[in-house]
Amino acid sequence: TVALVPDSKRYSLYKEMTNDQRGGFSLKGITPGDYKVLAWEDIEPGAYQDPEFLKQFEGEAKTISLKESDRQALTLKAIPAEKGAKGVGQ
Repeated sequence: TVALVPDSKRYSLYKEMTNDQRGGFSLKGITPGDYKVLAWEDIEPGAYQDPEFLKQFEGEAKTISLKESDRQALTLKAIPAEKGAKGVGQ
């Protein structure tokens, strides 16, 4: 699961998707702004929308700033499944 988390914390701007067989992903129609991007091998649905859950992964997030019509390529390392279980490491 790849999650796009807006710095503004506006619920409507959160995005989630799964990667393809080669590990690639694409997110389109993103509102310009500042975001954190994270990837997990396994995570409970919607867990990335919980600020307390995300705190434990701050060091693993990629930060991006998107402007109108931007395209960015990222390489993410998936957070292992055992760390993605809600409540682990808290």
